[in-house]
Amino acid sequence: KDTFIYWEIIDYISEKSSQVYITDLNKIWFKPNKNNSSIRNDLKTNLYLKILGKEVNNYFKPDIIFAFGKKAFDELKLLKTEAKVYYILHPSRTASKYRPAYFENFLKGNSKQKIDDNSLLDLYKKKLDMLITETYNI
Repeated sequence: KDTFIYWEIIDYISEKSSQVYITDLNKIWFKPNKNNSSIRNDLKTNLYLKILGKEVNNYFKPDIIFAFGKKAFDELKLLKTEAKVYYILHPSRTASKYRPAYFENFLKGNSKQKIDDNSLLDLYKKKLDMLITETYNI
């Protein structure tokens, strides 16, 4: 179900604008070996940002970057770009406890209400419409 909503959100964004870049920041997956079981997080982040910076500033030149997840958004704030960067709550179930606060502007006065799967996509659409409108001053 999480994967379905993730792709529905991406489809909706792509219908709204072709000048949008969507990322969760991870650009490369490293396979650990016996000599190097991990790569320092700060090195990975710098590498991801370097690659993303080239993609965004040299190739795609989007007006908007949607960052899926707080970690991606926090790192993307370090990216030098003319694009407007927005945080999009990741649609995974692990982030579901943050949904009421994230969508509070669209929950009819009840920020404590439980958000069911049927209304989740509509809430994402409303939030995305608001962010796109804000960017383009529509």
